Amino acid sequence: MKDLHAFTLRNSIGMEAGVINFGATVTSIKVPLQNGESQEVTLGFDTAEEYVLKRSYMGPIAGRVANRIAKGRFTLDGKAYQLDCNNGPNHLHGGPNGWAKVFWEVVGAASNSVQLKYHSPDGDEGYPGNVDVRVTYTIEESNALSIVIEASTDAPTLINPTSHCYFNLYRDHLRIILDHDLQIHADHYTPSDVELIPTGEIASVIGTPMNFLSMKKVGEDIHADFDQLRNANGYDHNWVLNDYTGQLIECARLHCASSGLTMITSTNQPGIQCYSGNSLHHNTGRQGQQYDAYSGICLETQGFPDAVNHPNFPSVIVRPRGRYYHLTQYRFLYL
Repeated sequence: MKDLHAFTLRNSIGMEAGVINFGATVTSIKVPLQNGESQEVTLGFDTAEEYVLKRSYMGPIAGRVANRIAKGRFTLDGKAYQLDCNNGPNHLHGGPNGWAKVFWEVVGAASNSVQLKYHSPDGDEGYPGNVDVRVTYTIEESNALSIVIEASTDAPTLINPTSHCYFNLYRDHLRIILDHDLQIHADHYTPSDVELIPTGEIASVIGTPMNFLSMKKVGEDIHADFDQLRNANGYDHNWVLNDYTGQLIECARLHCASSGLTMITSTNQPGIQCYSGNSLHHNTGRQGQQYDAYSGICLETQGFPDAVNHPNFPSVIVRPRGRYYHLTQYRFLYL
């Protein structure tokens, strides 16, 4: 595929990340071990071409707006818009041909970083305004993958992308992630209906299976008799991050006792979607491995889902002369 370009980013310590320009996708993250070997911590495919052919959400930038917009409808400055719908009656991750499904242009690359850009034209998947977006991936010396997404528009529009990597901190990805320990720094979350559309409520996690204020197993409550978990067959919800200021803060920790590896997620966004890989059994990954439900977990930093239809949620509207800036870091260490 002549338009497909692949990059391997490295720091001096031995951490690596694979990136391709289709979907601005992270294809691999390898963390150095004490014995000189490295450990793959993401789910994915064997070849770059498979990401194009399978058009999955294994590692791309999902946008213009990640997550769901109810019925693909919203009103902006008094004008009604209808987006393309690709998740039953709803719009998901920017639509059937959103940012995860297109080739991005390579702006520049170095040994530890790569920058990609994409021009999303007015009317793309039904969105108003021309949007120019750039993503920069950098492997930091702190063993962190830094992801910067910047965008601008010539007309009022919605922008709320996210990185959609699936993580598994076991050395053997045949093992599911329900025994991973998870902490999310959030006192509240946004409940959703049976179609996983937020109701508009901002609810306390206290006394519910949504409470990850202290480390607990991902699978500890995942099968609890709780409507939010029944609706999604697990976790697929947005948590409202504590102490949000628009600056980079730690928002979640994922730990695997078996490997000793911890991933610290930090962001400047107000929310984080935790998706426990409830539908991964539809995917075949590296070396022909058939993934099961819960084979990987996504920690997607973001504005809130369906925010445009809920005035009490932080706005995802971006206007001309405004600037969208999204910073996320996934840092790996052994504890």
